[in-house]
Amino acid sequence: GFANLAPALHGAKLTMVHDAQFRLSPDSYPAKLRWGYRALIPLGSRSSRAVVTVSDYARDSLATFGIARLDRTHVVHNGADHILEVAADESVLARHGLVPGGYALLFGAAARYKNLAVVFDAWRSPALATMPLAIVGPGRAALAAAGLHAPENAVFVGGIDDAALRALYARAHCLLYPSRTEGFGLPPVEAMLCYCPVVAAPAGAMPEVCRDAPLYAGMDAPAEWVDAVAALHDPATRAARIAAGRARAAPFTWAAAGEKVTALLRDLLEPDR
Repeated sequence: GFANLAPALHGAKLTMVHDAQFRLSPDSYPAKLRWGYRALIPLGSRSSRAVVTVSDYARDSLATFGIARLDRTHVVHNGADHILEVAADESVLARHGLVPGGYALLFGAAARYKNLAVVFDAWRSPALATMPLAIVGPGRAALAAAGLHAPENAVFVGGIDDAALRALYARAHCLLYPSRTEGFGLPPVEAMLCYCPVVAAPAGAMPEVCRDAPLYAGMDAPAEWVDAVAALHDPATRAARIAAGRARAAPFTWAAAGEKVTALLRDLLEPDR
């Protein structure tokens, strides 16, 4: 919706624009929302003293589409350490018949840029017939209504809280993140903090945010996803990806983000100090 949009004409403000997804993947948004964003977000951003976004990729995208000036846009990465502030609720596994280490995890948002189809195609491979695909979010019917047909061995866990999500990360064989574009990509960073290896598409901000910690698979290459999931059965490969993930995810804290925003606000309020 249009909640939390900046006052369009008030110039004394710092505006946060998370990303340019509504321009990069317009068919992922309802028409009214898409056109509303196209009108209001640039208006608010251009009248701001400064704009904050969450990655270099997002900053460059905002500039490309004329949403915000490059010289006024500052990058403050999201934090992910909130996932470590709750105890893992392991009961979610038993409720859905999931075995630790025996399932892959996927977020099931139906927006086109989320690119679920490549994973669903991969999961029709005989090599993955015995590995459940645990899907967070919409159920089978909702995905089918969007033209996405989940595999037979999909397990729908629905909407869950962070305690259940932490358990699912920690016990998963891997997190799958096939998006064609992301301004930041929070789930992979959360997963890496929870010792969960990640398989991702090398798109959007993923190479910037995750660097070499995940295994990467092509956006339109189901066989590469099958191979990446299989590769994580090797103990050495798995241990290396987990260690790389923990090291890469560690700096993404909300305290660090808060310090950067505070410093930026101070500079805006006291430019000559």
